[in-house]
Amino acid sequence: MHERSTEAPRSEHDLSTSPAVSRAPGETFGAATSTGDRFEILKPHARGGLGAVYVALDRELNREVALKQIVDARADDAGARRRFLLEAEITGRLEHPGIVPVYAQVST
Repeated sequence: MHERSTEAPRSEHDLSTSPAVSRAPGETFGAATSTGDRFEILKPHARGGLGAVYVALDRELNREVALKQIVDARADDAGARRRFLLEAEITGRLEHPGIVPVYAQVST
């Protein structure tokens, strides 16, 4: 089970120095829309200890979003999943010009 949220990272790391990210440009997922899966990954953006961030296309709203996914190495760790989801929930409640809003949370 992988958790994803459409939010930006609090700190960013250059992907060129991180282990390979398991998502590829063009991969789609999320709640199905009339035209298929909601999010399409366009390119990797950053990676941290718990999550990887991608630039993705939200096909439902036709806009680019930052999409954050828990890294594969932590996906089976129940505590890591709880922290990841809690971060998305808390960030989703905040409204501030310096904080990227959370628009969706998707589990696959």
